[in-house]
Amino acid sequence: MKKSSPYVIIRTLVYNHAPYLRDYFEGIISQRTNFPFIAIVHDDCSTDNSAEIIREYAQKYPDIIYPIFEEINCYQNNLWDKAEEKIQAKYGNAKYVAFCEGDDYWTDPLKLQRQVDVLEQHPEYIFCCHRYKILHEPDRVITKDYAQKYYTEGENLLVTPELQSRTWLTKVLTMMIRIDKYQIAVHEAKIKYDSDWDVYIYYELLKMGNGLSLNQFMGVYRQQENGIWASQTQLSKARTNFLACEKIYGQNTDDSNILYLLQVNAISYLRQLNCLNKQDRELFKSMQKYFKTRQSKLKALIVFILPSFVHR
Repeated sequence: MKKSSPYVIIRTLVYNHAPYLRDYFEGIISQRTNFPFIAIVHDDCSTDNSAEIIREYAQKYPDIIYPIFEEINCYQNNLWDKAEEKIQAKYGNAKYVAFCEGDDYWTDPLKLQRQVDVLEQHPEYIFCCHRYKILHEPDRVITKDYAQKYYTEGENLLVTPELQSRTWLTKVLTMMIRIDKYQIAVHEAKIKYDSDWDVYIYYELLKMGNGLSLNQFMGVYRQQENGIWASQTQLSKARTNFLACEKIYGQNTDDSNILYLLQVNAISYLRQLNCLNKQDRELFKSMQKYFKTRQSKLKALIVFILPSFVHR
């Protein structure tokens, strides 16, 4: 395999993932494909021994592992555009892009091959993802994915904008996307939402067409206490999700699916607020415009005043 001509690019971001990196690398090097692929492993100036582990695997598998090491943290210093240039410079003529963060890992050696086969046979699909399991650290309890109730045994799942508004279907580690569509979606997300967060990218991808989720467990999402998302409070998570949906809706006010998702996240956010706090009461008033019916306005009011007495 040659780094200059990969068919699939795997993008991996690493920051202080040393305790988990060997699981990640073993999932990558175990892949069996009839096409060349490379993993661009970007270490954003980790302060643990992540860089040493990356170098170890890059030396053992120079045709697969392509490391990038930063001397200062790009994420914390608003230098991500420069990091992105380094990553994209290695794309070559790749047709597909896949993802796996340094604390997650793949469990099926045919994962990449299965996804490429689907996308080659079905040009109408913009992306292909799959099911995953969640490893809860530090107890190491394993659960199934959040959208398990939407799958029918023995059948894959069509991913539509409507479905995506009803459940958070996937995780980054499961995604394979047509690279030209991915680049369009990233560009649109940055222009419209000033961010390339996956929430915005997936929304823009689904405007271009549907995806397919394979009804097979082929990876593990590690939910760890030190993760950027897991370490946030429930209030912070609720606020982040609501603001993201609000930003998307602001650019797509005719989309009933995103309005529904905005209302769901508004309800979740209202549960975390304090109705006795003047600032929160003002926020509640400003959110009323997103609830279009008397019934939905009443539900929002009840949740705000008596959050513990109303189920999700």
